Order: sequence, then C-alpha cells, then structure tokens
Amino acid sequence: MKKLTHQHYLAIGGMIIVLVFSFFTYFHNYQNPPNLFWDENYFIASAYKYINGSFFMEPHPPLGKLLIAAGELIFKPNVKLATTSFINTDYIKDIPAGFSFVGMRFFPALTATLSAGLFYLILLLILKNPVLAGLFSGLYLFDNALIVHSRGAMLDSIQIFFFLATLTWFFYLIERKKYTLRHYLILGILIGLALSVKLNSWILLLLIPICFYF
Repeated sequence: MKKLTHQHYLAIGGMIIVLVFSFFTYFHNYQNPPNLFWDENYFIASAYKYINGSFFMEPHPPLGKLLIAAGELIFKPNVKLATTSFINTDYIKDIPAGFSFVGMRFFPALTATLSAGLFYLILLLILKNPVLAGLFSGLYLFDNALIVHSRGAMLDSIQIFFFLATLTWFFYLIERKKYTLRHYLILGILIGLALSVKLNSWILLLLIPICFYF
C-alpha cells in the first residue's frame, strides 16, 4: 500500500474544502424559494406522473425525472396536500398552500453539490496541482446562474453530474494509459447515465474513440 504524500494530503484537503463550499452555495436551504420557477412547472408535473404510475409522453429520457420523483418519495413532504391536479397537466400553474420542495429539489441540489467535487478532480487530473485545482474550482462554486438553476427541480444539474463523472473517469483512464474491458464498461455506463437524463449528452460518445487513440 502506497504511503500518502504531502501532495495527497493537499488533494484530500482541497476536496473537503471544495465540498464544504459547495454545500453552502448549492445545497443549503435548497427548498427555497417556496415557489415554482423556470421549468419546474413541467418537471414536477412529470415527476408526479411517475409517482402515480400515469402514462404520459415526454421529450426527455426518464432518469432525471425519476430521480426528482425519488426525492419526493423519500421525504414525502406533501402527502397530505391535494396534488392530484398535477397528474392531469403538463404545466403546473399553481401549487397548494404549504407545498414543500424538499423532496422534488433534493436530487438536483445533491448532484449539483457533488459535481463540485468532480469538477475539482478533473482539474486535479489536468493541472496536477491541488492548490490550482481548488482555486479554479471557484468557477463552478460561485457561478450564480448555475447555482440558481441547479437548486431547482430540473434536469440540468443531474445531467452535469453524470457528464462530469464521465469526464473524470475519462481523464483518469488517460492517466493510466492501460485499459481493460472493465474500464471501457464503466465509461459506457457513465455515458449511458448521462444520455438517460438528456439526449444531448451524446457528445460524450466521442470519448470512446479518443481512448483508443491514447
């Protein structure tokens, strides 16, 4: 077993700091504002259809909306509220008084928080410098538009998480320079997860021939 060096401790410390900052910028108090914004009107309606087993047509693959629905099933904050109207519409205009977003926004906020760690790892693999990787992680940590969007019950933060996970694994493979079928299988699974949230993740398929080249 390799002994941890000063660089290893710096890298681990950098990861902890990045995740702490990410918790406060992306996750803390994510249930607010207690109102619908942007595309939550569509995705919360879709999530409730999954929860109730209702048939519906959607332009996006299911994984992102299933995770949004899973958060609601885990916390069950709205079981006593009248939400049956959500099943009969593709666009929610009004929510019942006291509606909580704790469940619906949980996985988007969680994946956005963890994405900061993946962003840091990618920078670490490229720059080989924990201090620089930590500093440049600020581009993700303090992007106000990204923070606002990622805290809503929408697909983007979930897609970004799987996208960054794929890139992290890709750069790790480039570092290894020797791959087995298992490494390609993991890469394929990660690409598949990103595609299962939004089809525009197809661009990640280009990483497979690049791995063959290296």
